[in-house]
Amino acid sequence: MFFPNFMDFLNALPTFIGIAAFIPMLVQLGKAVKIVKDGASQKWHEGLQLLFVGGLWLVGTFLPNFDLGIVDTLAGNLAGVGLAIIPLIPTAFAIGKKVYDWVRGGILGLSFSLRKASA
Repeated sequence: MFFPNFMDFLNALPTFIGIAAFIPMLVQLGKAVKIVKDGASQKWHEGLQLLFVGGLWLVGTFLPNFDLGIVDTLAGNLAGVGLAIIPLIPTAFAIGKKVYDWVRGGILGLSFSLRKASA
Protein backbone atom coordinates (compact mmCIF):
# COMPACT_ATOMS: atom_id res chain seq x y z
CA MET A 1 0.00 0.00 0.00
CA PHE A 2 1.43 3.35 -1.04
CA PHE A 3 0.35 6.76 0.21
CA PRO A 4 1.40 9.46 -2.26
CA ASN A 5 -0.31 12.08 -0.10
CA PHE A 6 -1.71 12.36 3.40
CA MET A 7 -5.38 12.21 2.28
CA ASP A 8 -4.82 8.78 0.75
CA PHE A 9 -3.42 7.66 4.08
CA LEU A 10 -6.43 9.06 5.99
CA ASN A 11 -8.81 7.31 3.59
CA ALA A 12 -7.00 4.00 4.14
CA LEU A 13 -7.02 4.15 7.96
CA PRO A 14 -10.53 2.68 8.48
CA THR A 15 -9.47 -0.46 6.62
CA PHE A 16 -6.95 -1.42 9.32
CA ILE A 17 -9.40 -3.28 11.53
CA GLY A 18 -6.83 -5.79 12.81
CA ILE A 19 -4.61 -3.04 14.17
CA ALA A 20 -7.65 -1.34 15.68
CA ALA A 21 -8.30 -4.56 17.64
CA PHE A 22 -4.64 -5.12 18.49
CA ILE A 23 -4.16 -1.82 20.35
CA PRO A 24 -6.86 -2.41 23.01
CA MET A 25 -5.60 -5.98 23.40
CA LEU A 26 -2.12 -4.62 24.19
CA VAL A 27 -3.59 -2.23 26.76
CA GLN A 28 -5.58 -5.04 28.40
CA LEU A 29 -2.50 -7.25 28.44
CA GLY A 30 -0.59 -4.43 30.11
CA LYS A 31 -3.32 -4.15 32.73
CA ALA A 32 -3.27 -7.90 33.34
CA VAL A 33 0.47 -7.93 34.01
CA LYS A 34 0.33 -4.66 36.02
CA ILE A 35 2.25 -2.49 33.54
CA VAL A 36 -0.74 -0.23 32.89
CA LYS A 37 -2.03 1.27 36.13
CA ASP A 38 -5.72 1.85 36.88
CA GLY A 39 -6.92 5.05 35.29
CA ALA A 40 -4.02 5.23 32.81
CA SER A 41 -5.40 2.97 30.09
CA GLN A 42 -6.70 5.87 27.98
CA LYS A 43 -3.24 7.44 27.84
CA TRP A 44 -1.69 4.12 26.90
CA HIS A 45 -4.35 3.55 24.23
CA GLU A 46 -3.83 7.00 22.70
CA GLY A 47 -0.05 6.63 22.80
CA LEU A 48 -0.14 3.23 21.11
CA GLN A 49 -2.57 4.56 18.51
CA LEU A 50 -0.23 7.43 17.72
CA LEU A 51 2.71 5.03 17.50
CA PHE A 52 0.91 2.60 15.20
CA VAL A 53 -0.63 5.28 12.97
CA GLY A 54 2.75 6.99 12.64
CA GLY A 55 4.40 3.67 11.88
CA LEU A 56 1.77 2.81 9.26
CA TRP A 57 2.23 6.18 7.59
CA LEU A 58 6.02 5.83 7.54
CA VAL A 59 5.90 2.30 6.14
CA GLY A 60 3.21 3.19 3.58
CA THR A 61 5.09 6.28 2.45
CA PHE A 62 8.67 5.09 2.33
CA LEU A 63 8.20 1.38 1.55
CA PRO A 64 5.61 1.40 -1.26
CA ASN A 65 5.99 -2.33 -2.04
CA PHE A 66 5.35 -3.44 1.55
CA ASP A 67 1.92 -5.02 1.96
CA LEU A 68 0.27 -3.51 5.03
CA GLY A 69 -2.64 -5.92 4.63
CA ILE A 70 -0.43 -8.71 5.96
CA VAL A 71 0.43 -6.64 9.03
CA ASP A 72 -3.24 -5.88 9.60
CA THR A 73 -4.24 -9.54 9.30
CA LEU A 74 -1.45 -10.61 11.67
CA ALA A 75 -2.44 -7.92 14.19
CA GLY A 76 -6.07 -9.06 14.03
CA ASN A 77 -5.09 -12.69 14.60
CA LEU A 78 -2.84 -11.76 17.52
CA ALA A 79 -5.62 -9.66 19.02
CA GLY A 80 -8.03 -12.59 18.84
CA VAL A 81 -5.59 -14.98 20.48
CA GLY A 82 -4.51 -12.38 23.03
CA LEU A 83 -8.05 -11.58 24.12
CA ALA A 84 -8.65 -15.30 24.65
CA ILE A 85 -5.48 -15.68 26.75
CA ILE A 86 -5.65 -12.50 28.87
CA PRO A 87 -8.26 -13.87 31.31
CA LEU A 88 -5.98 -16.81 32.02
CA ILE A 89 -3.04 -14.67 33.20
CA PRO A 90 -4.28 -13.96 36.75
CA THR A 91 -5.26 -17.60 37.11
CA ALA A 92 -1.82 -18.75 36.05
CA PHE A 93 -0.11 -16.44 38.53
CA ALA A 94 -2.39 -17.48 41.40
CA ILE A 95 -1.84 -21.19 40.79
CA GLY A 96 1.90 -20.67 40.38
CA LYS A 97 2.14 -19.03 43.80
CA LYS A 98 0.20 -21.85 45.45
CA VAL A 99 2.37 -24.52 43.81
CA TYR A 100 5.51 -22.65 44.85
CA ASP A 101 4.30 -22.42 48.46
CA TRP A 102 3.45 -26.14 48.46
CA VAL A 103 6.81 -27.15 46.99
CA ARG A 104 8.75 -24.77 49.23
CA GLY A 105 7.02 -25.83 52.45
CA GLY A 106 6.36 -29.49 51.72
CA ILE A 107 9.26 -30.74 49.65
CA LEU A 108 12.10 -28.23 49.51
CA GLY A 109 11.57 -27.00 53.07
CA LEU A 110 12.10 -30.44 54.59
CA SER A 111 15.39 -30.72 56.42
CA PHE A 112 16.76 -34.14 57.31
CA SER A 113 19.56 -32.66 59.42
CA LEU A 114 17.00 -31.12 61.79
CA ARG A 115 15.26 -34.48 62.14
CA LYS A 116 18.51 -36.22 63.18
CA ALA A 117 19.35 -33.49 65.70
CA SER A 118 15.96 -33.68 67.39
CA ALA A 119 15.82 -37.53 67.47
